[in-house]
Amino acid sequence: MPTLAMAPRQADDGSAVQTTTETLPTWLPAAVAAAWGWPVQALELTALRHGPRDLLALATVDGSPLALVRALRPGRMSATALESEAAWIGALGEDAVVRVPTVLPSTSGNAVATLDDSLGRRWPTLALGFDPALLAGSVPALVDAASTRRLGELAARLH
Repeated sequence: MPTLAMAPRQADDGSAVQTTTETLPTWLPAAVAAAWGWPVQALELTALRHGPRDLLALATVDGSPLALVRALRPGRMSATALESEAAWIGALGEDAVVRVPTVLPSTSGNAVATLDDSLGRRWPTLALGFDPALLAGSVPALVDAASTRRLGELAARLH
């Protein structure tokens, strides 16, 4: 049976993974597993954020981190708008502007799956490949002219 984890977890390197004590909807693991073709019995979702606009969960299969799953609350954003966001993330990665997570296509081939909750409401949902290297960077303690210039160059490339 898929599980919903709310307890604090540790990453493979021993560092803490920030989680929330909010519970995820009970229908979510089975819906996510079906939409991305992951084995429902081995899937665990750990709530990272459960806010007024969206849910963010770490998806693990057999204990191995697989993806970050972002489910938008019904009415928050259309699936089309989330597909556009996914395309932008993909374009940034393809152009090597910045390092971004890989958008994982759903079983339909689309970046976004629309998941139906137990009340029939539709949740546009996106899965991003878990990349520990993206989490390993650190923010410099001191902002100097060189780092400010690099940040400006990056902002210009993004525009």
